[in-house]
Amino acid sequence: MSRRLQIRDAIVAALNTDTPSDIPAATTRRWVPGIPLTEPLISVFFSVEPVAAPVTRNFGVAVRSLSVVVQCIVPVESEALTDDAVEPMLNWAVRTLGLNTLGGLVHSIREERTDWTPLKADLIYMVAAVTFAMDYQTKRDDMDAEA
Repeated sequence: MSRRLQIRDAIVAALNTDTPSDIPAATTRRWVPGIPLTEPLISVFFSVEPVAAPVTRNFGVAVRSLSVVVQCIVPVESEALTDDAVEPMLNWAVRTLGLNTLGGLVHSIREERTDWTPLKADLIYMVAAVTFAMDYQTKRDDMDAEA
């Protein structure tokens, strides 16, 4: 399994450990607007991964900064409830990942931004996505090998 997938799966495992009863289980399944949801959902997926330029041409280490999105989706009956509905899930994600190194898979995790997007379809959905960036190293010629 690639380092990237290990990191994503470790995030899902962390979010699913000692989870409060009002927080849904996290999954790697992305939600696509138009697919009806009846229960809240936390989805974890990749966003971008810039790689730092090597210090020298022969430097064998790639420093990667993987951005992972923790997307919280809640179907609500009223537009007035949208922000309040996702707040417990957002708080859980930040509390769980804020000081985490995922068992040494990453050097650090930084919360970069949160985007709130209300969507109206069969119901009203509040979608809040927290982007976390995490740094890790691999060999330049083998992105799955730890450096």
